[in-house]
Amino acid sequence: ASVDLSGIPAKLARLWAMRRLVGLLFGGFCLFYVALVGITSWTAVFIGRRYGLALPEFGPGLGLMLLVSGMGGYLLSGPIVDLPFARRPGGRMRILALLPLLALPSAFAQFAPSSGVALAAIAAIGTAMPAVNVAMNATIQDIVPNDLRGFSHATLGLLSALTAGAGGPLLVAWVGEFAGIGMAFVIVGIPVLIAASFCFVLAGRALELATGD
Repeated sequence: ASVDLSGIPAKLARLWAMRRLVGLLFGGFCLFYVALVGITSWTAVFIGRRYGLALPEFGPGLGLMLLVSGMGGYLLSGPIVDLPFARRPGGRMRILALLPLLALPSAFAQFAPSSGVALAAIAAIGTAMPAVNVAMNATIQDIVPNDLRGFSHATLGLLSALTAGAGGPLLVAWVGEFAGIGMAFVIVGIPVLIAASFCFVLAGRALELATGD
């Protein structure tokens, strides 16, 4: 069976009509992922260089950090996103605006006195990531018409993969060439995470204007 792609231009046009809200929302998500992928893709290199450790020495701790932060983020975020305050108009936008700020400790891993403390700092963005995903998915369900939700998720996935999957690691590597990987986390992570939060704040205001709430 063939796949009918004729409806894609019409769906793109409908998303474009919502560009003030959707653009800010997607922009915040992509910026968060630029920081996330940029920091996590270089974590092993950073720990090895900063603390003079071989991968077998810190690999188990890194794996445990990823496991605990990922599980913890998903287990906590679901109930939080479903709380009454989150279901009020703009509630999930406020959660989305807060999460990049909660991930900021990961940008300061360079200043940690030990590899364990550095991994704990980086765990902040690993814990925030599932919460951003859950809150973002719920927000799209709220603001996008039923027949546009799947396309919206797919478009968001494509945009975040293009910007963060390539841009995050390359940006950290480029800055790291002259500043070092640890300082690249600082130089890239702080402004990008703050910009992501700001995008979500503006998206919340755009939603208020669109709905009159």
